[in-house]
Amino acid sequence: MSGLVIAAVAVLVAVGVPAVPAEAFSVCSPGWSCVFADNGEQDGLWATNNPGYDHDMAGDQINDRTQSAVNMGSGYMGLYRDSPFQGLVACLGPKTRNYHIPAGTVTGIRYHPSRTAACGAPAHKPSPKHHPAAPPATTKHTPAGDSTSPGKSKGKVKASPTLPDAPGATPLPQPTSSGELPQVARGTPGNSVNVAAPSDAGHGKSGTGTVVAVVGAAAGVLLMAGLLVTGVLFARRRKDGAAARTRRPATGPDAAQTVDRGLRLMAVDCEEAGRPMPRIRAVGLADGTLSVLLTAPDTEAPDPWRADADGTCWRLAAGEITELTDDVRDAPAPLPLLAPAGPGLWVDLRSVPGPISLSGPRSAVRKAARALADGLRASPWSRGVRIRAAGAADVGTGPGTDGTEDDGAEERGRVVFVADDMEVPRTAPPGGVVVALGKVAGAGTRWPVRPDGTLRVPEQIPAEPTLKDQAQPPAPSAAAGSASVSPLPEGERAK
Repeated sequence: MSGLVIAAVAVLVAVGVPAVPAEAFSVCSPGWSCVFADNGEQDGLWATNNPGYDHDMAGDQINDRTQSAVNMGSGYMGLYRDSPFQGLVACLGPKTRNYHIPAGTVTGIRYHPSRTAACGAPAHKPSPKHHPAAPPATTKHTPAGDSTSPGKSKGKVKASPTLPDAPGATPLPQPTSSGELPQVARGTPGNSVNVAAPSDAGHGKSGTGTVVAVVGAAAGVLLMAGLLVTGVLFARRRKDGAAARTRRPATGPDAAQTVDRGLRLMAVDCEEAGRPMPRIRAVGLADGTLSVLLTAPDTEAPDPWRADADGTCWRLAAGEITELTDDVRDAPAPLPLLAPAGPGLWVDLRSVPGPISLSGPRSAVRKAARALADGLRASPWSRGVRIRAAGAADVGTGPGTDGTEDDGAEERGRVVFVADDMEVPRTAPPGGVVVALGKVAGAGTRWPVRPDGTLRVPEQIPAEPTLKDQAQPPAPSAAAGSASVSPLPEGERAK
């Protein structure tokens, strides 16, 4: 459709048809609403007789140029400073004019039979001054549907009082690309229209001037239609682009290496700042930013880390994470039990109350437990972590699992997976964590498992700070006690 419109406009331009004559904007016609780039009605920008429309001028050449507006229709005309239609500048009732609009303030126009729908709450600016419609100094082109004959001067129109909204009035549906396009006439933005001076014999008579005006108005309508269609297509592409710019979590070995280096550097940064490293609940990596959620607010983040306003999250651009020196690389990892819980998300198992219960379909829970164990083994910070299985829990094989210990590594943490046919201990040794395969009454933390075996962790905190509220402060964990894990202690059986 846009190609047809542009082609039609090109044909009109090629044959040398002049633009819309200045008389078309000298006085706004009855039933029309118009905006002008001067404190009067000479430099016309835009006009329409559509009884209900939204016109967003953001990005247009006429954006922020409105200095006066005229509403000769029966509805209400709201002028807004921000798009989409926020910050009311002025509200024009039926048959009113406003010649005192501050330049550079109008970005959107909303027209509707209902004052509430067009203008919403009262504007913060003074109400527009009402002026009776003055008779035109010259003849003007009459838009289609106007019963006034061309060449006749308009009489004075008395300003009608502002009427209250009709009971039960509701806003009209906003225009879409499939709806009827507004009937529009507009001049060339930023330039006055050159019109040949008519002869004395041509005043007030239908002749060549009227034909030129009609053809020029048609060209304006086609041009505006093309701009509207182009605007709709551009808005759709912009919306699709915004959807494509949604959060992109980082995954894979490279993401784990970035998290490992970032946490090791945090330990160094805290030491150089003369402060302890804060307790960490979870780590997120998305859109090139490393986000660290703390168990308690702390706004004193060392450089180059940046704390959120409430101090619950520290952030660092991944590009600022440098390569590690040998002494930092060989030092023990700060969080050996940091486990992958989703794309771009890792949770410190020791920071949540235990025991941890994985609840969901049995096959899905077993798949989730195996993935959790595999993720722990594959992490670059898991050296010295021991993984144990109680009962028929399948946690796979690999470094740190029973019978495959790395004798050269000191034990720095232990995770015990308890099958659903075993009693679940209520306590764990210092530095240890108990994960139950199944729902356990009285579990300190419960993680639902989706049918595909992925975790739905309530403490999720990817890069968006709005999700931090989902993370609850940890209760004192039984993992801090000194009781050891027993094969059959008192506790609850997993279900």
